[in-house]
Amino acid sequence: MPDKFSSETRSRIMSKIRSKDTGPEESKAIKSVLGKGRISPEDLERVCAAIRNTGGLEAAKRKSMEHAKRAKVLIGRTKMDKESKEFFDAFIDYIVQSLDWYK
Repeated sequence: MPDKFSSETRSRIMSKIRSKDTGPEESKAIKSVLGKGRISPEDLERVCAAIRNTGGLEAAKRKSMEHAKRAKVLIGRTKMDKESKEFFDAFIDYIVQSLDWYK
């Protein structure tokens, strides 16, 4: 875990906090860790719960799946040999399946 959030990351987080999907409890949980150098396991769990509660986790999964589909199309267009393409397709499938591990 990085000691500090970059200004870009912090800005994106703050934008999400101000969105209509984030309630006061979620906002409080996220804001409480932004200024910390290191966070406790309890802080981490509160932030994870806030992300789940606001739909952020599901949105990230959907976006990841979109990228995976696009990657497979682009891999299909390369001049790589068939074996390499099959490897990358299988690797992408594995990553997509692993998205279900995060709840």
